[in-house]
Amino acid sequence: DEEDRPLSARSGRSEGGKSAMSEGAQSAGGASVTSTASVSIRKYMGYLSESRSPAEVKKMVKEFVKQMVKGRDMGVLRADGALKPVVCALTRTLDVFRIKSGGETRKVKLAEVQRVLHGSPEELADLETPLDDACSTLDLDSGECISFKFAERKAAELFTLCMQMFIDGQRR
Repeated sequence: DEEDRPLSARSGRSEGGKSAMSEGAQSAGGASVTSTASVSIRKYMGYLSESRSPAEVKKMVKEFVKQMVKGRDMGVLRADGALKPVVCALTRTLDVFRIKSGGETRKVKLAEVQRVLHGSPEELADLETPLDDACSTLDLDSGECISFKFAERKAAELFTLCMQMFIDGQRR
């Protein structure tokens, strides 16, 4: 049954590694986007294949945050290559990433994400999931990976840049 499969597949490590889904809760209070964006944006500009000015990247990050706090339709890429439609959102405090599928919401604390990887890097060679340039993968502390497929490479790069910036902000 497709619905019971975990969202990620990491060969040999995902047995019993299904994370429990929990009811979605809204977090109160709001961190300002500028405080996150003021983290040296230059450090993250290498994630983009097209060169942009720091001001342009800051604007892109701000727009990304606005979209993600509202919630946006995304696709989780399963190990068999099928796309599972989900709605993803970030809390206003940019510390929890919510993935909603059907009636279930999974909350991923950004402090529990090791890193975000774009495309199909060598570090993810043990994944069965068919990754490409339009993918971005959250690599969790638990060893689990959640991969997202985007319409185009640029969207995957921006997701990778922004999420890595927010994760670094949580790990300080």
